[in-house]
Amino acid sequence: MEPISILALQQISGVGVKTIEKILSITDLLEPTCPLDLIEILKKANGEFGRISIPDIQDANKGWDKAHEIINISQKQNIKIISRESPYYPECLSIIDNPPVLLHVKGNLEALNKNSIAIVGTRKPSDFGKNQAKKIAKLFAKEGYVVISGLAEGIDSAAHKGALETNGQTVAVLAHGLDIVYPYKNKELADAIIINNGALVSEYPSGTKIFNSFFVERDRIQSGLSLGVLVIETGIKGGTMHTVGFCEKQKRVLIVMKHPLNSPEASKQSGNNQLIADNRANIVFENDDDVYLAKTLMQKKKDELYALKSAYQSGSKITSMSRPSLLVTLDRCEHASTIKEEVSAFVSAYKLNLSVPLAGYAQSNKKKKRGKKISATSNNRKLEDFEDAH
Repeated sequence: MEPISILALQQISGVGVKTIEKILSITDLLEPTCPLDLIEILKKANGEFGRISIPDIQDANKGWDKAHEIINISQKQNIKIISRESPYYPECLSIIDNPPVLLHVKGNLEALNKNSIAIVGTRKPSDFGKNQAKKIAKLFAKEGYVVISGLAEGIDSAAHKGALETNGQTVAVLAHGLDIVYPYKNKELADAIIINNGALVSEYPSGTKIFNSFFVERDRIQSGLSLGVLVIETGIKGGTMHTVGFCEKQKRVLIVMKHPLNSPEASKQSGNNQLIADNRANIVFENDDDVYLAKTLMQKKKDELYALKSAYQSGSKITSMSRPSLLVTLDRCEHASTIKEEVSAFVSAYKLNLSVPLAGYAQSNKKKKRGKKISATSNNRKLEDFEDAH
């Protein structure tokens, strides 16, 4: 489905991410050419899945008009909109559990598909932390890595600046539409990122206002674009911990900087200390030479991720559906009386081991309504087991 079609559906009240994923899992849809077609698409999805609200013609008209307005604004501001079907869609990001349906990109699309490392941390760092962020970003940029961060004050800004100071590429992942820059004081920095062949990226269209929850969603993209996440400085309850969680879930390399003992600003590094104490870090970053260890582990991770990507492509070729769409189909079988052929293909291609035989999958689900549920979530867990084994 073309980006403008997805965009139009997204603008209709009551149509969320799950509904869009269900729509994209239907293989015989035609591209909409008018608002009435949007209604027909949602009716078809409701027939397939149920519990999907059908808009009236006024809402469909609003969605259609809003999508075209966003396209016009984006074109004027040199913002490109790419779907998961685009050859420019980042490969690393495409294999996370919930990759954005659309990406809005201002700048160099090719920067999204290069070896990348996310460098993250607190908005209120110590001077030591800020200096380290800039220095380490320079080191990775010199090694050809794109530095990913969130354009926030503090560590994010220092990481972007470090990459730029060595003429490296850097990508800022934002939690709002690309028609604005937040914080505004980083407008110059945002411009410099684009001028230096980097990019600004968001899953939100132009005109989208800032909500706190969007920052958490943004964090999954920072990790998803990267082979590894380097935590410079964070408290135990800092927002950076969301990125750490996504890094672990997405099975990327977690690198945690170790700070000097008896630091005068130890509270700002308590998250680092806890991650190291809990043995969650794949690498404890203590000196500049650890850049090379990080590169080695991230290259290994890249090989693993691309092997996984190949498995996903096999599943997609068999079923003509993307991985998220296949997961929707698998989940749908909880309400089916028989196993769908595409689910059998999904299980075979992805080498999943279901906890019950395929022939009894749907019946078993009905019996398990009060107990443990076999759903897309539990199969994600099985998929993670597959990832561990490969």
